[in-house]
Amino acid sequence: MNQELKNKTEKYIMNVYSRFPISFVKGEGVYLVDMDGKSYLDFFCGISITSLGHSHPRICSVIERQSKELLLTSNYFYNHLQVELAEYLIQKTFSGKCFFTNSGTESNETAFKLCRSYGQQKKNGASRFFSLKRSFHGRTTASVCLTGQEKIHKGFGNLLDGHTYLDPDETKVLEDELKKNGDQYCGFFIELIQGEGGLYPLDREYVQRVKELCEKHKILLVVDEVQTGIGRTGNLFCFEHYGITPDIMTLAKALGSGVPIGAMIAQENCCDFLATGQHGTSFGGNYLSCITALETFKVIEEENLLANVRSVSKYFFERLRITQEKFSFIKDLRGIGFHIGIELDRPARKLVEECLSRGLVLNVAGENTIRIMPPLILTKEQAEEGIKILEDSLSSF
Repeated sequence: MNQELKNKTEKYIMNVYSRFPISFVKGEGVYLVDMDGKSYLDFFCGISITSLGHSHPRICSVIERQSKELLLTSNYFYNHLQVELAEYLIQKTFSGKCFFTNSGTESNETAFKLCRSYGQQKKNGASRFFSLKRSFHGRTTASVCLTGQEKIHKGFGNLLDGHTYLDPDETKVLEDELKKNGDQYCGFFIELIQGEGGLYPLDREYVQRVKELCEKHKILLVVDEVQTGIGRTGNLFCFEHYGITPDIMTLAKALGSGVPIGAMIAQENCCDFLATGQHGTSFGGNYLSCITALETFKVIEEENLLANVRSVSKYFFERLRITQEKFSFIKDLRGIGFHIGIELDRPARKLVEECLSRGLVLNVAGENTIRIMPPLILTKEQAEEGIKILEDSLSSF
């Protein structure tokens, strides 16, 4: 990699990322190209963002066309593309209303404020939240507090209080706490597949029990689909696998195929608890991001990508089970669709570095888990290409 680029990055950019020594300059389909012209198979998608691959011709076309017409005005004016996107999301999820943001953490921040406002108005000032250990909900203050990982909390002094962190897939503590203090809780944040915490899908019966208890105690269930939404699991949204309907759902990442956009969708029972002037955004729901999101959904439907994910995912898991049998230090294989985790009995970063050196882009979730999140357009042949690189890297590892 260019040493001058590395030096200037260290000089001018805040050092909050542990970067790999690669700089990409081009992408096409499922492949990336670095500054030296080397090609890489992308099983990372910018952390589940570029789910249609790189430089998809239809996405490039709408970005070019819209950039020549209108990028942004303000949310003080009506926006026909916002309405079209909101209508589509409501039709595909549940009856309610949308609020558009720029990122997942902003979507979760909006949901946090909505739950708090609901608690103030409907539950006699209830302001506490449940969330799960190993969870990750973002980097703003409220979303950091919702995140059930101590390492995310460290270094910032006193954070917001009123958060109870539960063990995933265990209901006794939840049931006991609700019996004593259920009237104090306004929201329950949950990832159906815990991504940053190590790729752990939650148990279906547990999620249904949580939904049941939330309804009983009038607590809003917020399903964080920032990573799992927009086809990643083989359904358009992950909650469809679990037989529940959230009160609130948060989205971002793949929603805009690389153009920043997030969304919060709230059911009719809670969507009107943020009044005019209580929340807002300068960039959220702008013309460029909305039309790109709309085209993303059209591509997914018209290119039949959900069926592709289900088909190729089945092949993926069959092949990875064979890989697991070859290497005793692979402890577990888990996930849904194209959201796959391979847990090792040791730290996984060195394996990620070895894969990168051989032309495969992956990343680590937690400490010991390799996370595989390829584009929805991936073919079985490309999956096999990636698995072979992974197996060669595992042999070296």
